[in-house]
Amino acid sequence: MSSNTIEHNRPSRRLRIALDFVGSERWVDLSAPRGVEPDVVRITAADLRAAQRTTASIHTDAQRNCTDVAVVVDLEVMIADDARTAVDQMNRHDALTGGPTHPDSLRYIGTPRGLAGLIGDVFTTGVADGVTVQPLSLAAFDEFVDSTLPALARFGFTVDEGWLAFLAFCRPRRHEAVAPSARRHDDIPAARTA
Repeated sequence: MSSNTIEHNRPSRRLRIALDFVGSERWVDLSAPRGVEPDVVRITAADLRAAQRTTASIHTDAQRNCTDVAVVVDLEVMIADDARTAVDQMNRHDALTGGPTHPDSLRYIGTPRGLAGLIGDVFTTGVADGVTVQPLSLAAFDEFVDSTLPALARFGFTVDEGWLAFLAFCRPRRHEAVAPSARRHDDIPAARTA
C-alpha cells in the first residue's frame, strides 16, 4: 500500500480534546465520534517544540505501519475570568501542593478564551492533534466546561453528547463532596497523582 493510499484512507484530521479526571487515573476523549476513530496516543512534553517533534515521530511511525493515530498532549490548566485571578489561584495551588506536580508538562494560566486559542494553535500548527486538559482546581474545571469547550466550536470541535451529560450529572455531586471547611470554590486544588 502506498503512502498516498494511506493518506487517502485516513479520516480527515480534526481537533481532539481529552479531559483528565485528575486524581482518578482516568481520562476520556470528549471528541464526538465520527465514523472510524483513530487510536489516541497521549504524550507529555516540556514545551511545544518537543510536543511537535514527538507528534511528528508518532505520525510517521503510524503511517509506516498503515495505522491511524491522533496525538494529544497533556496540558495542565488554571483558568479564571481574568488572568490575574488565574495567576493567584495557580500560586495558591503551587503553595498547597509544593509546586508543579509534573514539571515536564505544558501549563496554561489565563482565561478560558485564551485557553481555547492556545488549543486551537496547538492543533492548527501541527504541535499535536489536540490536548488532554488537566484542570488544577474545581473552578478551572468549571470554567473549562462552561467557557472553553463552547469556544472551541470555532475550530470545528464538537463534544460527545454523552460526555456532556456525564459532566453535567457529576457537577453538583462533585461540589457536595468537598469538605465544608474547604468549600471556597476558587481555592480548592484538584487531587493529584504522582
